[in-house]
Amino acid sequence: MKTQRTRRPRLDFENQVATDIRDNSSEDFPLIYQKKPAYSKPRYQNKKPKGWTDSIESYCIEADRLTQCLLNNKILAKKPYTWFVTIKVHKTLSPIEIKEFWNSATGKFKRKGVVALWIREATRNNRIHYHLLFRSEHSEKELTSIVEYSMPPRSITRWSKSVERVKDCDYRLFQYLGKSKVAFGGNPDIYAKKRLLLVPKKGIYKLGQIGGFWLKSRKAIYKEKSKVEGRICLGSEQEYVRDLIQHVHTVFFPDRPIEKIARPIAYYWDSEYVQDWISKLFRNPTPTIG
Repeated sequence: MKTQRTRRPRLDFENQVATDIRDNSSEDFPLIYQKKPAYSKPRYQNKKPKGWTDSIESYCIEADRLTQCLLNNKILAKKPYTWFVTIKVHKTLSPIEIKEFWNSATGKFKRKGVVALWIREATRNNRIHYHLLFRSEHSEKELTSIVEYSMPPRSITRWSKSVERVKDCDYRLFQYLGKSKVAFGGNPDIYAKKRLLLVPKKGIYKLGQIGGFWLKSRKAIYKEKSKVEGRICLGSEQEYVRDLIQHVHTVFFPDRPIEKIARPIAYYWDSEYVQDWISKLFRNPTPTIG
């Protein structure tokens, strides 16, 4: 005689997973990212391609421009960026819902005095998340409270956040924000798999600002590049800076072109971080025993 098996009751987290799968099946929603974007498109009159959704080539050009603009904007502000926040939405939303959800959130951020850049990214499960780079000053407790206030209740839209203080040498962060084409450790393009192009003409734009994040128009800020190049030139001529560049290249990134390493170090040559590193390695080296 067969014994009747009793079904084990679901645990709370299993109920949550089941709800996520049932309520957020992407079959009912169109893809918000391009599954097979073109790598490049024909150029007209030798003009560079542009646009975050046109092709992978044009996306990478926009990402490099964004990196340069963020660097130049920081110079104009004469102070570093403050916080880096990531908000992940654990629910599949339609393009219209994405716009309504984020318009409401950014409006609340602005009312709380936030000055930040936001960048929208799609995930391969057809959901959305946001990176925010803050220029306004907040304590961690205050910032956490602002994010909780600005976002919808989790009972309506499930979401999570991470909050990090921006470090002094943030060039790598700028590249990560736009998913620039960066080689590292033998990998010619470390962000290739994360670089998803949003579907065009759906009203879900790649980036935007809250408050007066850009101190000038992005076009004008990008033209400040000549000043940045001058600073890099100046930094590379300083005592021990070339030695530090060679040390970083040899010890940490032997597979990366030395020019890529030299630029951020030479630019930040007078920062406390770089000068402290130089002092420890060259001015006051720790004596070796034995």
